[in-house]
Amino acid sequence: MIDLTQQLENHEGKPLQGEKECYVVSESGKLIKKDGSPVIMTLSTPDEILTVRKVLTDALLNGSDIDTAGAGEKVKRYDIWMKIRDKKEIKFEPEEALKCKELVGKSYATIVVGQIDKILNG
Repeated sequence: MIDLTQQLENHEGKPLQGEKECYVVSESGKLIKKDGSPVIMTLSTPDEILTVRKVLTDALLNGSDIDTAGAGEKVKRYDIWMKIRDKKEIKFEPEEALKCKELVGKSYATIVVGQIDKILNG
């Protein structure tokens, strides 16, 4: 089972804080990811501690390719999100875990992607 409330850690082993550590402000004043890609929408506050549920929710519902994903793809993402939204723990089907890892990989910095990959792999 995957503990959806598990906190992610920063490079110092301390709880990873939302936008404060995952995003930066560009020269034009816009919020961007550390890789330079735009942040479409974020539901966290700067001091919010990232949990597995938070990262998966953001990746599933607000992923970096949300504008180009078709309706069928969005429904798949929504269905996975519905499974995690009110749960403390979950066991993903292999294809669901793969989809989550793919979307987190497109949306987050390496420090988050690595932890989510290890957590979802068990």
